[in-house]
Amino acid sequence: MACVGLWSWNHQPTQVPTQLTKQTGYVVAVKKIKSRYSDSLEFELSNQKVFVYDGILPNLNTVYKALSNAQQASVYLSANEIWQLDVDGHIILPPESALKARQENGQYGLILALMLLLIAVILVFVAIKHQRST
Repeated sequence: MACVGLWSWNHQPTQVPTQLTKQTGYVVAVKKIKSRYSDSLEFELSNQKVFVYDGILPNLNTVYKALSNAQQASVYLSANEIWQLDVDGHIILPPESALKARQENGQYGLILALMLLLIAVILVFVAIKHQRST
């Protein structure tokens, strides 16, 4: 787990990608996806593309409501990650908000990694102390 947390922190983006691919279509379907650790959205556009609005991105419920009542949406992607979302001509997710959310998620990864490493060090010291006392 500590390695995953360190990887997450190390691979956080430092800027919005310069090359974003735009996909536009009519909103066909929207559904919430609940998992053990986070929620996300899955939505489909008329061009038969399905997108996942990851739970680390901001305003999940607002985006769900906007997409549920929308006619058209434009999704701006880099490496299959959503960086901007426009719904009926209004920017719902600006790229700067997506960047900030991804950076905060990476910081949580670092905190998790450091906590797990601290626990591991404490357990090693306790085990060594216990072994010496027996």
